[in-house]
Amino acid sequence: LGAVTGDLRHEAYPLIGVGTALEGLGEYAAAARNYLKAARLLEASYDSTGTAEDEIGQGDALIMHGGVVRRRLGRAEDSLASLVPAEAIFRNSGDVHRLGLVQMELGAAYWGAGDLQQAAGAYRDACSTAGRSGLREREIAALASLGVVYRDLGRIDESIELGREAVERNQLGDDLLGTAFLLTSLATSYRMAGRIGEARSSLERSLALRHDCGDAEGETAAAAALAALTDLESADADRH
Repeated sequence: LGAVTGDLRHEAYPLIGVGTALEGLGEYAAAARNYLKAARLLEASYDSTGTAEDEIGQGDALIMHGGVVRRRLGRAEDSLASLVPAEAIFRNSGDVHRLGLVQMELGAAYWGAGDLQQAAGAYRDACSTAGRSGLREREIAALASLGVVYRDLGRIDESIELGREAVERNQLGDDLLGTAFLLTSLATSYRMAGRIGEARSSLERSLALRHDCGDAEGETAAAAALAALTDLESADADRH
């Protein structure tokens, strides 16, 4: 259609729709190609017309491309190549909802690429953006993700502080299973800090919530983590 009308948007937006359909079918590489082609067409359209809608559409297509190549194809560097310009687009546009979304994706992509410092920066930005826009769930997700990155960086005390804050905020809502996941992550940080009693308490709370939610698989995993903690305590007792 774009070739017929001369309007690049008429070709770009259907490509995004096709990409979404292909992604649903598990054709991830083909979906990624469609998203990237759409982004390039919308960039060309914006350069030609200066229409803000085209630049926003380009940013959306870049986020979709960055997401699918990271999550489904394991190509963190290719993901970053799309997400970095997408962040610039939404930072300039003032669209805090999209900006926060791309910052979360950037955190995951930097993490996947092994750049923990950049991942931490992206999650800090995402947390700040979510706080400004009142997106409570995204702010909690950014806090929790930042806490795990700090743990990977060896900043255990900060990881615990952020993990506790994420749990406390999430408990204000009704996402019991989400709280269970956060408690399990917090227990890992406590264990790494040698705070075994607090690790055990967190896992016990997680186990109880998973039981209440009917999460049988998660309940089994939490019970196994508790058993491993008991083994660790026994080993420590034997050494002393």
